[in-house]
Amino acid sequence: PTYAPGVIMGDRSMFWPTSWMLPGRDDGVIPVERGKLPGMGGFIVLPTNHVRLPGDVSALQAMDAYLQTGTFNSR
Repeated sequence: PTYAPGVIMGDRSMFWPTSWMLPGRDDGVIPVERGKLPGMGGFIVLPTNHVRLPGDVSALQAMDAYLQTGTFNSR
């Protein structure tokens, strides 16, 4: 991307049959380390899984803070 994206990842799996095959922490679908992008402006890992991440209140708050301030920390 031509901008500094913020990446929000989960680290809880509800897909345990596939999770054990993924290296390191994962959300049941994507390993946390694979979510990192070159030039990203922020990275945060939340205690949720891949399916619930889009509607997770903490993820929505982090996204709002990032869009308003350029950081996941709203303070």
